[in-house]
Amino acid sequence: MSKILLIILLTLSAVADTFIVQNNSSSIEFSVKKFFFLNIEGRFTKFKGKITLDDNHMIASINGLVDAASADMGDAKREVDLKEEAYLNSLKYPYIEFKAISTDDEELEATISIKGIVQKVKFNIDKMELVNSKLILTISAILHRDAFMLNGSYSVLTSNKIKIKARLVAYSF
Repeated sequence: MSKILLIILLTLSAVADTFIVQNNSSSIEFSVKKFFFLNIEGRFTKFKGKITLDDNHMIASINGLVDAASADMGDAKREVDLKEEAYLNSLKYPYIEFKAISTDDEELEATISIKGIVQKVKFNIDKMELVNSKLILTISAILHRDAFMLNGSYSVLTSNKIKIKARLVAYSF
């Protein structure tokens, strides 16, 4: 009987921890320069994700979906433009997909799918904190607009670089 209990305990201790991202305490923000000096900022208000840590408390996987139509820029005209076919095309491609493919202490590489176009992107791990059943992960990267064909009528006035910052607060289940 004690051998079975020991095997169960060893098995449970080797199982990775899985965390679910809490939308209401997390944020995914973006910014892009227009006219070389004006920052246009926004955020996505609807997203979901799952983060798994290995038994060394390192990131084993991250999978996420962002509702492309949830872009909030504080400007209704810009939000309508962003959701149009030339940019996010949120009617045809309702989700932006994120999947981590490799990670180390300082960086993670992920695939991002926008408008059905999949690109590899390197993210900096700016902060990772694990407290009891709560994980806080802050990552940032630069996306290139033209790699995802985000080329609407205002593209000529807008930088090709889009800064992304995500602060993910997740709880284990």
